[in-house]
Amino acid sequence: MQIHKTFTTNLPIAPTSTYGGQQYEIRVHIEQEPRTGNWWLVVNGGIAVGYWPKELFVNLREGGTRVSWGGEGFSGKTKVCPPLGSGHMPDGRYDHAAFFRQIYYTTGSDTNHTPMAVFEHVDKSRVYGLKNDKYIDKEGFGYSFTYGGPGGTCD
Repeated sequence: MQIHKTFTTNLPIAPTSTYGGQQYEIRVHIEQEPRTGNWWLVVNGGIAVGYWPKELFVNLREGGTRVSWGGEGFSGKTKVCPPLGSGHMPDGRYDHAAFFRQIYYTTGSDTNHTPMAVFEHVDKSRVYGLKNDKYIDKEGFGYSFTYGGPGGTCD
C-alpha cells in the first residue's frame, strides 16, 4: 500500500545519472515494523513510501534468512532482454554502471551486518555483468558492487 504522494513506484525517479558524468543516488531500505509485522519501503533516510501487509509474506513472520540486491531484465516472449543500469557492462568505475553501496542487513537486535557469505548470479547469456568489489575501505562505500549491461538475446 503506497502512502507517500511524492515518491511513487509508478513513476521514474529523477534526476537520473549520466554515463561518466553526474551521479545521483537514492538510499533504499526495507524494514519490518515490530508492532504490526508489516514490511515498509523507506527511501532517503526516513521517507516511508509504503508497505506490504505481513499477510503477503507468511514465511517472513519472524524475519528472513536471506537477502538479495541487484537488478533484473526480462525478455518475455521476444527473448530480447532490455538494457540494465546504464546499458554498459561494469568496468570498475561507479560512474559507468549501476551500483549498490553501503550494503548491509539488520538482525532483530538492530545491529548492521556486512554480507559475508555471498552468492553471485549473472544471466548465463552474458548480456549483463557484475563486478563485486566486496568491502571498499573508503568512506561511504562499504560493501559495494556494480552491475548492468547492454541487454540483447537472452535465454
